[in-house]
Amino acid sequence: MRFIVLHAPAGEDACCLRLFCPALREADVLEVEDVGDTVLIAARTVAAKASCPECGLPSARVHSRYRRTVWDLATCGRPVKVELEVRRFFCGEPSCDREIFAEQVDGLTQRHARRSNALRALLTSIAIALAGRAGARMAGLVGAPVSRSTLLRILRALPDPR
Repeated sequence: MRFIVLHAPAGEDACCLRLFCPALREADVLEVEDVGDTVLIAARTVAAKASCPECGLPSARVHSRYRRTVWDLATCGRPVKVELEVRRFFCGEPSCDREIFAEQVDGLTQRHARRSNALRALLTSIAIALAGRAGARMAGLVGAPVSRSTLLRILRALPDPR
C-alpha cells in the first residue's frame, strides 16, 4: 500500500510525521510507504549548509549526493526504515585535513551508523536489562528486531563504569 503525505490541508505543524519521527524536522519527506510489516520513509536533507566535522567551517559547496538507510524507532509496533538522501560537501578551509564530508541530521544520523540515536538508546537499555535471547525477544516486541549477538555487541561496546 502506498500513500503520499499531504502537509497542506492540516498545516505543517499538525503533520503526524513530526510526532512519530521528530528527527525528520530537518528533512523534506518525499514519500511514506507501507511495505508489509515495515514503514518506509523516503526523505532528503534541506539545509543550505553543513559544518565540517574537523574544523567546524560551514560549507555550501555540494560535492555529490547519496542515499543512506537508517532504522528509527518503531511506530505502532512496526519498524521504521528511513531512506535518506544526504549530500557530501567540500570543506573550504585550506588547512583542514578533511576535503569532503557528509552532512548529518541531528537526532537521526551519526557517522557510519545504521540506526537512529533514539533506536540505539532503546537497544542499549534493552541490552543492559536483558541481553542475549531475552533481549532479542523484547526488542522484537517493541518493533526493533535484532539478534542476540547484536545486543551482546552493543553491551561490549559500552564504556566500563568507573
